Amino acid sequence: MNKTRLLVLAMIPALLLVGCNKSKPSSSSEPEPPVVDYDEREVDIYRAKDTPDKKFSLRFYHELPNVPYVSVSEYFKEFFKREFTIDKQGFTYYYINSSNDYLGFDTEKNEFICNGLQSFSSHPDFPSSNSKVFLRVDKVTGTSRSIRNVNLNNYGIKLFDGEGEAYVPISFLSTLAGGMQLYDIAYNGKDLYMIDWGGQFGEAKPTSYYGESYLSVLDDTTTTRPKDLAEYTYGELCFAFDNLRGYTEQLVFGDNNLVSLGLNGLLEQYHPKIKEYLLSLDKNDYYEGLNALFYGLYDGGHTVELLSSEVSQAAVARQSQTDFVDLTSEVQNRAKDSTYTKAGFLVKRIMSFSGEYSNGRFYHYDTTNKIAYVGFDKFEIDVKAWDKFYKGEGEIPVDTDTYAWVRNRLYQAKDDGAENVVLDLTANDGGDSWALCGLVGLLNGAKADFDANDTFNKYRMTEKCSIDVNLDGLYNEADVTEANSFDFNIGVLTSSHAFSCGNLFPSILKELGYKILGEKTGGGSCAISIQSTGDGVPFVQSSYLCLSDKNGNNIDGGVPVDYPIDIVRSGTLYNVDAYFDFADIANYLSHAYDA
Repeated sequence: MNKTRLLVLAMIPALLLVGCNKSKPSSSSEPEPPVVDYDEREVDIYRAKDTPDKKFSLRFYHELPNVPYVSVSEYFKEFFKREFTIDKQGFTYYYINSSNDYLGFDTEKNEFICNGLQSFSSHPDFPSSNSKVFLRVDKVTGTSRSIRNVNLNNYGIKLFDGEGEAYVPISFLSTLAGGMQLYDIAYNGKDLYMIDWGGQFGEAKPTSYYGESYLSVLDDTTTTRPKDLAEYTYGELCFAFDNLRGYTEQLVFGDNNLVSLGLNGLLEQYHPKIKEYLLSLDKNDYYEGLNALFYGLYDGGHTVELLSSEVSQAAVARQSQTDFVDLTSEVQNRAKDSTYTKAGFLVKRIMSFSGEYSNGRFYHYDTTNKIAYVGFDKFEIDVKAWDKFYKGEGEIPVDTDTYAWVRNRLYQAKDDGAENVVLDLTANDGGDSWALCGLVGLLNGAKADFDANDTFNKYRMTEKCSIDVNLDGLYNEADVTEANSFDFNIGVLTSSHAFSCGNLFPSILKELGYKILGEKTGGGSCAISIQSTGDGVPFVQSSYLCLSDKNGNNIDGGVPVDYPIDIVRSGTLYNVDAYFDFADIANYLSHAYDA
């Protein structure tokens, strides 16, 4: 079974790619590459908490003595369990995968060429083909894809030629390859670490997982940054945000400025102090500049640096007294409104439904108005539990999986005699798109379409999925019949806090004709990717895989409602009682679907 998945605000596995025309230069006589001096150094790879797994050889070229390089094939073989066909054309190396997509590196022109970047973004421990969840991808349709060429001279990223391979900075390859699985290979100036932030197939391994082993080098602010590494790190950040960032409408910096000027141009024109600090050899200045940069790139929650809390707090404290105070205030004010909104709903649930609210989920049935509330604050999937269930080795993961839990509550609503069902996303800040597709299937005849735009290779795609509603391991008419048995008047309750998958889910249901109640969602229209800077600071950003409506339109502006409900705001106190006026909402839903 092909497994395609997107993590929005959390994780996203690579979607299947549509076919496209591919072209590469024809063969020519092989020129000799220039001789470049370098040293080789063995470093440790950390895959477990405290014990180095093995040694790995990195190259350090004399002209960039602090920037670690690796051959492309060795990188993918070691960290992604992949091998390629290598097609060398002059000074250009094409690494072609089993889908006939390729990464190209022209070591003479210093150019990166790519067809199908998404097919290189995968987790090495993705469930095997005999693993199973409740979702099957039936078909992927889309527009043709564009081949992307990027001149790396614009970013100070140097490619080298050696022994029939292209040698590329290891952090640059990680920026390209691991992101949308929340998987990254980070170099902290000393060793290599497998940063598996999502931990979707095992134990999560963020930087904090490795403790002092990882952080001690980064947190030592008394050391001076090497100039070549500082300049490389800045260039790589500019590459990432110029090329691998998808569209949003919420940047503090302003989206148009970033698109039209590029990150370097934006900083030079509007925020030269941030650039100065990012290039500083003083770590305290650098971290302050990095924090300010990500405040300017704040887009609602998908783009954030992940410095250790101690270093980050120190940087924020410095910012409050320097040139970056306006950026700090803007982000804090934006985040505060969302936080207060969420708090209002959580307090209401705890006060009114304390016995029913647990682990971000609650179910409440009002007998008088025959209305059931099904609330969940994240889209979560338990891949391992589903695999065990389908192998006959475990139970349905109702307590750890959003699809299983909501499905269970819809059956409970039927048993309770509900006529109206409210899906409460008012405190939902996103999660896993597999879970989202499963819920869509429950309300759409066991079918779910997932629409997205790839802004890097510039094409649109739609994944057409079938959902196993009756959990018999088959995908057939019995699932359609079962899904259609959830014959309720459905309302989706949203707020300005609903973000990412909490934004996409109501967008899809609105297109299917369901009613959206409450307040316009908070947006969030890109899958996120995890990366790390050239010197090892991890961060996430809105990626080039962008969620859309069925017509390919950006949904970052939020989903409008069909039935507005007011939140009464008084300072930090948000009264949301009207969202739980069972009689009013049941009355609306009872007539909303009348022909």
